[in-house]
Amino acid sequence: MKKVYLLLMFFVASTMLVNATDKTWEFSSDGSVQQDNSSTHLSAPYDFNGLELSPDFRVGNTPKNDPRSGVENLGNLSHYLRLHGASPAVSTPTIPTLDYVSFDVDGDAEIRILALNVISTPQTIRCVNSVGVEVGTFTSTLFSTSSDTCQVLKIFYNGPATTMTLYNTSGSASDYMRIWAVEVRPYVPTANANAVASTFVLRKVGAQLQNTTSESVDVYTIQGSKVLSSSDTNIDISGLAVGIYIASTPSGSMKFIK
Repeated sequence: MKKVYLLLMFFVASTMLVNATDKTWEFSSDGSVQQDNSSTHLSAPYDFNGLELSPDFRVGNTPKNDPRSGVENLGNLSHYLRLHGASPAVSTPTIPTLDYVSFDVDGDAEIRILALNVISTPQTIRCVNSVGVEVGTFTSTLFSTSSDTCQVLKIFYNGPATTMTLYNTSGSASDYMRIWAVEVRPYVPTANANAVASTFVLRKVGAQLQNTTSESVDVYTIQGSKVLSSSDTNIDISGLAVGIYIASTPSGSMKFIK
């Protein structure tokens, strides 16, 4: 009877796990989002296939390469969305009414943007949920005029269905980040960092991540801040603070506890 009860509990827990639906919005694919509304705002937000753009959304056209490989690669990207800062800066998480983009996620998700800075200093895009609580931030370190390829920035979200809103934290309205695409991918956290698929070679052993095939590994806090990048075969994580982290590689991701 106890065995049956445990199996039932496992089945219930498994059915409660919800992962986000895979979605990609790319601003070169729809002529309706290739207009600029900075001078005359729309009367309401614009719905771009489920992606909500603020009434003052602005666009530009500068071709860049998509660095992602495989079927998701969009090739040469042209039109981008401009997410401007505000003066004064929005210092605390909130839900803005201008210069934002928002979308729904229906469960655990990896959220990515293909972006570059329009100024030479790093800029940060904040992501908040439907009640204005910060989920994570995207910080671009590449200057648009010095890179032919978009930078892939990502955060991870673990939680129930919600609406995500992205906006620029810069204190200058003339500063903006160029965003060529927004992507939501399903993300399945791994409860046991060593219980991974045979094709996934990253393992946590003591104070190291064993990376036997020298994959590119990015380590994020559960809030989405990148804290470590390495392709070493044995990645030292002893310097990380105690907490929950996500290690992301081109072949998969895993959650581990330090």
